Amino acid sequence: MTKLNCFLLGLFLMASPAVLASEEAHSADEHAAEAHVHAAEHSDEHAANATEEKEAFNPAEVIMHHIADSHGWHLFDWNDHPVSLFLPAARSYKKNPNAAPKGVAGFVEPLVVFVRDDIAKNNIGPHYKRFVPMLLTIFFFIWINNLLGLVPFFPGGANVTGNIAVTMVLAIVTFVVTNVNGNKHYWGHIFWMPGLPVAVKPLLAIVEFIGIFTKPFSLMIRLFANITAGHIIVLSLVSLVFIFETVWVSPASVLLTLFISVLELLVAALQAYIFTLLTALYIGAAMHEEHH
Repeated sequence: MTKLNCFLLGLFLMASPAVLASEEAHSADEHAAEAHVHAAEHSDEHAANATEEKEAFNPAEVIMHHIADSHGWHLFDWNDHPVSLFLPAARSYKKNPNAAPKGVAGFVEPLVVFVRDDIAKNNIGPHYKRFVPMLLTIFFFIWINNLLGLVPFFPGGANVTGNIAVTMVLAIVTFVVTNVNGNKHYWGHIFWMPGLPVAVKPLLAIVEFIGIFTKPFSLMIRLFANITAGHIIVLSLVSLVFIFETVWVSPASVLLTLFISVLELLVAALQAYIFTLLTALYIGAAMHEEHH
């Protein structure tokens, strides 16, 4: 072996431990990096699973939120906050119970007092308080939907009270509440009218029994027919423009349509008042005590 070969062999033997140590250190670093990546992925996956479990859909919460009692009229959401008609009034009374109503409360309070005193109290009698929430709901439901039916764009445009299915449900509510709260004096006058000849009582009982159903039926038809008739008139007047196609018809059609629309504003409130008033009258008659 030459001197050059011996020199190279010596360098190789001297460098081999360092190279091996470097390779082992590099391999250890790679294993550590892989372990760190796996740990990070596992941590992210665990965090994602925890977040999914935390934000999982809860149907019970959603259902109970929508069916729970709410003394408000939700119109729409604005920036994740509900816009309502009655809740601002309720909040103002809660903050300042002894102050004069302002804003929405100042508008709502006279209507609530009117339904409570002039409709419920005067027609039902001493037990009127437990029927006030129902009568207020009926009044505002009919009135607001009547007004929305006159608006040709969102959130209006839907002829809710002109749908006989809706008026039928309202009439059924009146029918059930009236007859469930009827006392023995009420049922006695229906099936065995006092103070009349016995021969007449069976015939009169049939008439009075039919009257149990005709009263809510008249409520259903009256509200449906009046609202539907108003919409038919407005659409008929607008249609005159397309039927005659003359210049002089358009101004007359617009003016008549405007007049009927203003009249419909009055009809919207009037029909809500009539339905609520007759409901209170029927309940009051069913709960009326016999006087000796």
